[in-house]
Amino acid sequence: MDSFITPIFIAIAFLVIGVVVGYLTGINKAQQTTSIQPEKPITDPTAELRRDLATYFDHMAAATAELNRQGETLQSQLIDSAQQIANINLTSHFDGTKPSLSHAEPPRDWAPKSANAVGTLSEEYGLKDEPVEPPRI
Repeated sequence: MDSFITPIFIAIAFLVIGVVVGYLTGINKAQQTTSIQPEKPITDPTAELRRDLATYFDHMAAATAELNRQGETLQSQLIDSAQQIANINLTSHFDGTKPSLSHAEPPRDWAPKSANAVGTLSEEYGLKDEPVEPPRI
């Protein structure tokens, strides 16, 4: 009977040790999660979105200003180089006036045709009688 009691006693001892170790581990993990992650204050998502948009537009305005500055630098270098190398004056091309499109025509949604031609909106357009060949034997 002593041989029967010894395995039961060992199993009960391991069960008690496992429960104690599990309990202590659970308490330790609970303390770690509360100490590592304090409660985050509830924030307004629209305020965060506005802040992010303001940051984005500020960045884009700075990038645009930098591009304009680089464009002016490139323009002055081009004018100076053309003057020095080929004795060409390019300042008239960069006098600040933008090219106008007053001479340009708006796009057409139809193709021009000659006076006697049938237009594409005509009822006869594309309806031509094709000669019928007699059947071959």
